[in-house]
Amino acid sequence: MAKVFVYGTLREDKSKKTPPFILFGYKLFAYPGGNFPFPYITKTGDTEDKVYGEVLNVNDEQLAELDKYEGVDRGMYSRETVGVVSVTTQAPVKVFVYVEKSLHPKAIPTGNWFRRS
Repeated sequence: MAKVFVYGTLREDKSKKTPPFILFGYKLFAYPGGNFPFPYITKTGDTEDKVYGEVLNVNDEQLAELDKYEGVDRGMYSRETVGVVSVTTQAPVKVFVYVEKSLHPKAIPTGNWFRRS
C-alpha cells in the first residue's frame, strides 16, 4: 500500500472544513481550464507556504491509475515523496504527492482548494 497526499479534486471530503493534513513548503494554485479549473501545487521551500489535504491509501494498480490521471507520462505532474503533518497529532507521514511542472497562473492564498474564493 502507498500513501498519496491529495489536495484538490481527488479529496473525498469536499466540504470547506480544514482537511486533516498539511504539506509545508508548497503553494496551491488554480489553473483556469475553461469551465473546470483544476488545482496544482509547486514547491516553494518557504515553510510559511502550506497546502491542506487528505492522505489516501492506494495499491500499486491504483497508484498507476493516478499517475495516468495526473499526466505523469505527459509531463503535467511529477510524483514526489514528501512529508506531511497531521493537523490533530502533529505526527509526520511520508507520502507521495503530485506536483505541477510547468504552470503558475493563480495562487490560492488559503492553501485550501474548497476555500479558494
